[in-house]
Order: sequence, then structure tokens, then C-alpha cells
Amino acid sequence: MDTSSIPRNQVIVSIENFIVDINGDKWYDVGCLVLDDPVMGINIEVYTQMTPIPNECVNQMQFETPIDYPLKSTGYSVTVGAVMAQKLNVSPEEWHQSWVGISRKDIIQQSANALANLYKNRLLR
Repeated sequence: MDTSSIPRNQVIVSIENFIVDINGDKWYDVGCLVLDDPVMGINIEVYTQMTPIPNECVNQMQFETPIDYPLKSTGYSVTVGAVMAQKLNVSPEEWHQSWVGISRKDIIQQSANALANLYKNRLLR
């Protein structure tokens, strides 16, 4: 992330989703929310509820990623959202809702509430 235009004393909250393999054959989509407050020296991470992903979708992501993809050691060139959207015939923004009945917005909102409360509690100390 290019932080050159962000004031040095600005609190920053960011989210990044990734996939994780549990037990060698169970894949999940999970988000990491990070709050960084450089003035107060507070850095907090929380994770979203994990959403299961079918192995065939991960196999498709692996297959569609070129061998020479420069970021292959940390991910794939195809997003889980693109593959799941194609599988479910929905837009990439709607795959969570279609797959597990909970929108991505609601999944993030729960973790964001936890992050906000953790931050508030740290500030009150």
C-alpha cells in the first residue's frame, strides 16, 4: 500500500482476504482486519468468520495461475471471488451470500465491531 499520501498521525484500518488450507484438504476464505494507530502505538488484528471453499475451486485457481506468475509464492492470479461467482452464477460481490447465506458485508461488519471495541478498550486503559 502506498502510504505516502496518508498523514503520519492518521489511524488506518485495512482489510485483506486470503484463503487458507486447514488439515491439508479443507480450504477457507478469511479476512484480516488491521487497525494501526501510530500516535497511540496501537496495532490490532482481527479475523473474519471463515467461509468454506470447495477444493475444485482452489484447483481451478491453481490451474489458471501461470507458472511464471510473480506472486505465486503468496497467492494466485485468479481470485476466489471470481471462481466462486462463476460456480454460483452470481457477481463476485455476492458469492458469500449465495454460498453460505451471509453477505460479505455482514461478515466484515461483525469483525469490524470487534475491532472497534478492542480499540476502544485499549484507548480507555
